[in-house]
Amino acid sequence: MNNKRLKKVLKRALGGLLCIVLLVTAVVQSGYLAEPVLAADNGINYRVGIVYGKSVKKTLQITSTAKYTFGLQSLSDSSKSFTTLGTFNAGSVYVTVDGYNRNSDKVYSYHLQITTKHTSYSSAYSVVEQLKKKLPNSSVFVACTDGAYYVRLGNYTSAAAATNAISSVKATIGSSYSLTATSPEANTLTVHDANGYIILKFRSSTHTLGLKVESGYMTYNSKTYEGVMSFKRYTTSDYDGVQLVSVLPIERYVMCVIPNEIMISWPKETIKAFAIAVRSYALSGLNYYNSSYGFDITATSQVYGMASNLDDKTYGPRVISAVNDTSGLVMEYNGKVAEAYYSSSVGGVTVGSGDAYVTAYPYLVAVETPWEKYASLSSGYHGLWTKELTGAQLLSNIKAYGYASLKGTSITKLTVNSYGTNSTYVKSVTVTDNLGNTATISGADNVRTRLGLYSANFVVGKGSVKYTYDTVTTVGENPYDGKYPAFNLSDFNVITSAGKLLSRFTKGMKIQTGSGVVSTNSPKANVITGSSTSNGHSVYNITTTTATASGSSSNFIFAGKGWGHGVGLSQFGIRDLGNLGYTYDEMLNAYYTGINIVSFYSLK
Repeated sequence: MNNKRLKKVLKRALGGLLCIVLLVTAVVQSGYLAEPVLAADNGINYRVGIVYGKSVKKTLQITSTAKYTFGLQSLSDSSKSFTTLGTFNAGSVYVTVDGYNRNSDKVYSYHLQITTKHTSYSSAYSVVEQLKKKLPNSSVFVACTDGAYYVRLGNYTSAAAATNAISSVKATIGSSYSLTATSPEANTLTVHDANGYIILKFRSSTHTLGLKVESGYMTYNSKTYEGVMSFKRYTTSDYDGVQLVSVLPIERYVMCVIPNEIMISWPKETIKAFAIAVRSYALSGLNYYNSSYGFDITATSQVYGMASNLDDKTYGPRVISAVNDTSGLVMEYNGKVAEAYYSSSVGGVTVGSGDAYVTAYPYLVAVETPWEKYASLSSGYHGLWTKELTGAQLLSNIKAYGYASLKGTSITKLTVNSYGTNSTYVKSVTVTDNLGNTATISGADNVRTRLGLYSANFVVGKGSVKYTYDTVTTVGENPYDGKYPAFNLSDFNVITSAGKLLSRFTKGMKIQTGSGVVSTNSPKANVITGSSTSNGHSVYNITTTTATASGSSSNFIFAGKGWGHGVGLSQFGIRDLGNLGYTYDEMLNAYYTGINIVSFYSLK
């Protein structure tokens, strides 16, 4: 590792940044907060893909305890506008491809249509209400077809069956209605109620079908959503199903992501820092999937889909407040929103984006994170981990990603070729199978995923491997005798009067201590600490431990640190900085190099 000084953490004054906080108060329409919220319903509308591409389904079920409003949702205009058409009753609704019956193998895509054309949904629905009294046990509904509205009746499997029913239906509803049989229509959606009756047909070349509720949430696949649920028929030569996109203000999106990614009981400044990271990552990918699917980001890019988490009475308001306090703020580099990569934990150092993936961003270079208490994380978070793999298991993991050159039955040798710049993350490995065939895996994140590990920050050996890890102790966590505690400066981190955080690798800087001015080359000095420094930041001490992980002599033993790709921000790392008293801008500048924190709207 190339030992270097961590960046200045007190980099810029917030100055005029607070002017970007929107002062317009909007009442939250969801049930988790009664008081006004500054930012949640302001800003651009953002589009999140939930079901799309090969994952589309013939039927999507949406459930809500509140009445639905449905209408025309635009995914393409600048405001992503929603135009109300009408309402559905609370409960479950099923959006399907045209004619698909979820309870039968038969396709019911033929209907009777009253030939009168209406120019509004309300006009057509007034006729539906009259006819429902005469046909209480039949589907009577409005068909929205590119700005025209027709009343349709019945549900038939063929044109002949529909035509044959005209006379009997006329006898029931009255001969004054002119009826014709309709045929299946391309790009059409059918909406059913819980009893299987059709309540709407929808086809539009310019809009999607949007559903929203005035209070509470909509539930799909056990996850809760706010905003508008947008449905579209997705048809290719291989797939025919219903696409689902969530449309909501960017600030609400950020609120809904945070509780899924970090603990909302963490320090407020940590939540604020993470809100900016989430918003930056989201807005750096604005329109990313627009040409292929008509949305900005997938629901799995950042974990999205549990809006009800904000119902927590203790911590929910803290998330909302943190998002409001940072409303519109993003990280910027060279005039563009920074792609704010983050992972769960990094194990004391990050890895540059160019070493983990392909694109090298100047703001995503490796930095040391000695404050991160990765060694104390529970096994579920994989801050410190070991893994034993047989040669056959290792080969199976790698072959799942291709690598046709490997034709043996097991891996017999693994060679680490290189590490990321200024990082302990493994950038490249070469594996050899039992037949002598080789394959090279390049890119730290490919190394992680192909080998089946928690991170690429590891050491490896056959049968056993020695590894080191750091334990971080915050001054004040343990009792002292009231005197200035003495620390070995090679193992101590301190914020100097110049505002620089010294790592244990830094040499040659003079600092003011309890014994006077000393050089960091000095082996030991008394440092004035107490429970915190004069600027409110707690000081921490590091202890390095060497250990050995062992297993079967024929197996590969991996010992590693961190969980995830290791690029950019560490979620547990900013938790630890928050506990040490750092502010959100200091945290972000500690992980992202050379960024500015600005209003997204100032970049347009």
